[in-house]
Amino acid sequence: MFTNNFIGQSQNADLCRIVNPDVLMFNQSGQTLIVCAQQPLVIDNKALGYRLRFQLDYFRYSYDSLLVS
Repeated sequence: MFTNNFIGQSQNADLCRIVNPDVLMFNQSGQTLIVCAQQPLVIDNKALGYRLRFQLDYFRYSYDSLLVS
């Protein structure tokens, strides 16, 4: 659920990979998923040929809303 909503579900998204998923911390409470990262996420985008470093402070997914910062 996290990857589908954070990176997406397009053909290009299928070619993206989180290199260091071990830095992610997951917490689920009822219908809400909260994800934080201890260090910057490293994402390889093979479709477009770049590597992204993303500081994920807060990601929240619920059936009502989506918040990423």
